[in-house]
Amino acid sequence: MSRKFSFHVFACLFLGARRFVLKLIEQSPYICGLITKSKSPSCGVTDTPMIRDKDNSVHYGSGYYVRLMRRECPHLPVIDDKAVLHQDYRHRFLLHCFTLGRFYQQIKVNPENGARSFHNQHHLLFQSIDPVKSKELKQVLELWTNGKATQQNYLTYLAHLLQQPFRVRHAFNALELFIGQQEQALQSSLRVLFKTLKQQDDDQWISALFAKHICQLSSQFTLDQIGDNPFFKPYPIELMAAAN
Repeated sequence: MSRKFSFHVFACLFLGARRFVLKLIEQSPYICGLITKSKSPSCGVTDTPMIRDKDNSVHYGSGYYVRLMRRECPHLPVIDDKAVLHQDYRHRFLLHCFTLGRFYQQIKVNPENGARSFHNQHHLLFQSIDPVKSKELKQVLELWTNGKATQQNYLTYLAHLLQQPFRVRHAFNALELFIGQQEQALQSSLRVLFKTLKQQDDDQWISALFAKHICQLSSQFTLDQIGDNPFFKPYPIELMAAAN
C-alpha cells in the first residue's frame, strides 16, 4: 500500500471519527465521563502504540477517538478499563463524573443562577483539593457571569482543579475552616469526626481512602445538617462502599 493511499485512508477514517464525535456530543450534550478500551487504536488513553514513520520506533499515547473527544470536550474525564480497576484512579474519575453531573443538573434546573449555586455547593470540596485553584475557579465564574468567559472556560478549569494531586493538609485545612463556620451543635460532631481522621498517619492517606472515611464517619455520626455537601459524599454511597 502506497504512503499516499495510506494517508488518504487514514484521513477518511479521521474525518469519519470526527463526524461521529460531533454527532455524539450533539445528541448527548450532558456526557459526564468515558471509560474506554486500553491499548485500542481509537480508545486508548495513554497506552495506544504508535509507530513513527521516520524510524519505525514505537511510542505510546492516546487513540484518535480519545484525542478527538478531548479536543472537543477538554473538561471530560476519561479513563480506560485497566485504570478504572485502580482504587484511587477510579475514585478520582467518579468524583469528576458526578461533579460534572451535578453541574449540568443545576444549570438545567436554574439556567440563570445554577452555576453559582453549584459552585457554592462544592466550595468545601474545591478548597479541600487545592485552595489556590479553588480561588482561581471562582474568578473564572465571575468572568463568566460578567460575559468575559464561557461555560466551557469554567468547566475546563474545573477539570484542571479536580485533577490536582491529593494533599491531605489541604483537606484538613478546608474541613477545619468549615467546622468553624457551623452552628455549635454541628461543630461538636464535626470535631469528633476531625479528630478521628487526624489519628491516621498523614502519609497513609490517598484521595479514595480519605473520601471513603469521610463518607462513613458522616453517616456514623448522623450529620444530617450537612445536607448534600459533596465533600462528605461526592458520589452515591454504594459506589463509595465498593472503593476497596
